[in-house]
Amino acid sequence: MKKMFYLLIFILILIIGIVSGLQYTGYFFYNEEIISPGENIEWQKFDNNTLIINENESLNSSNDYSIFLDITEKLKEIDGIENITYEIFLTNNSMMDVIQYYSNLLELGGYIFSNEYSGITSSEYFELTYYTFIKGFNGVVIFIKTHQMLTWICYSTGNILEYQNIINNLEI
Repeated sequence: MKKMFYLLIFILILIIGIVSGLQYTGYFFYNEEIISPGENIEWQKFDNNTLIINENESLNSSNDYSIFLDITEKLKEIDGIENITYEIFLTNNSMMDVIQYYSNLLELGGYIFSNEYSGITSSEYFELTYYTFIKGFNGVVIFIKTHQMLTWICYSTGNILEYQNIINNLEI
């Protein structure tokens, strides 16, 4: 009887240690911080009042950036989006530069790129590309769109089970 008690205590301590280790390393319900598009690339947070002025181009009435507002509004309407954390940025860098930056950074953090939950969704007015990175039960999905020399980035992080629902029902 005493051996059985010690065995149960040992198993309990082992399970608690494993779960604690996985939680500490970010494989369980650990919400990563939002990562900006980088220090070396020109970026700023996007909201309804955001204007970015390129060195080569100034914003004027001939340039229509309302597509970024439309995408942002449609993103807020996706079922389940309120359960994840996200921020939206604009940058002058290309889509490939941004994705390469995030890929390198997230892979160093232990995330793995998922082809299954990455792709392109389209509406009648625009296409939106999304890249998914997974680490345990955590996910990072980067929604991205380029328009007239600007790249719109929505960096989001949350539980992968929430993302599975969002990605399966993604119709922007």
